[in-house]
Amino acid sequence: MRYRSRGQHFFIYTSILVIILALLVGCDGRGDESPAGGPGGNSATTPAESSETGATPTTQSVSPNYKIAQDAYSATLKETLRPGQIAFDIATQMKVAENEVIEVRVTDNLQRDLKAGLSKDAKTQPIDVTSFLGAELTGASFEIKPLSQKKQVLAQGRVVKWLWNVTPSEAGSQKLFLEICAYISIKNQPEVPACLETFSRDVTVAVNPSSWLGQNWKWIIENWSAIAAVLTGASVFIVAKWKWIKDLFRKKTSKS
Repeated sequence: MRYRSRGQHFFIYTSILVIILALLVGCDGRGDESPAGGPGGNSATTPAESSETGATPTTQSVSPNYKIAQDAYSATLKETLRPGQIAFDIATQMKVAENEVIEVRVTDNLQRDLKAGLSKDAKTQPIDVTSFLGAELTGASFEIKPLSQKKQVLAQGRVVKWLWNVTPSEAGSQKLFLEICAYISIKNQPEVPACLETFSRDVTVAVNPSSWLGQNWKWIIENWSAIAAVLTGASVFIVAKWKWIKDLFRKKTSKS
């Protein structure tokens, strides 16, 4: 009985192993035979398959509506532009941390003296204008605060002006940029700005002693002992050589 029991066990284990191997071989065969996109296959579609099914690749193109709107904006801008002039009063000399008020004036009245009441640095120039204008002043080394509305309405024969409070933050040769834009609107479309002119102005910014002390007072305190030693040494030298300095000065004056 013990021998037969072992034989039965061996037969059962062998049968199970054969069944498992058969199942594995059958799964591999079905995986290889699966079509693309089916179970066990790659679902990606090749370009050839896309063309056979009628699918076309997506390409970026300009919308006809966008082109129509762009043409409409351009046409509206040309229709609304009229001759005008601009005056901008931007100082060419400034000091660090000292405020300067910059003024810009625009009009469509070509006979108007826009420089009246402005400084000697004011400049005028012809410019095309529309009824809705905007002005923006920028500069990398300046703190600029607008004192008037950016967008303004220019009525026929009138003058519009913009003001900014400008504070230089860095000494040296700097630049300010002034941009004048027109605001255009057409039916069923949002209002958009169109840049008309951009002006640049060179500004020489000098060091401000009070500003320098305000920015470097910590350094002065930290190095006060060294600064005091230098000042004391210079004072001692002057006192010690005072008689020699006086005699030298008298000799020069007596010869003259």
